[in-house]
Amino acid sequence: MYERKNLTSLKIMQKAREFQDLELSSEALVNSLLAGELNKIDKDDKTALTRIINSLVEAKEKAKLSK
Repeated sequence: MYERKNLTSLKIMQKAREFQDLELSSEALVNSLLAGELNKIDKDDKTALTRIINSLVEAKEKAKLSK
């Protein structure tokens, strides 16, 4: 018989191969990540994460301008 594949995991693996990300090229890893539960983050952690991402974006923009 044919084995049914998860279309979402196949798409993720295809993109991983396009970007040469060897970690996400593993079907077993992608399937386990998709099957796992995500923990909710609290408001303080979300604010801190937003601050970090914004500082990274600003640093990237400054680096682009300095070229």
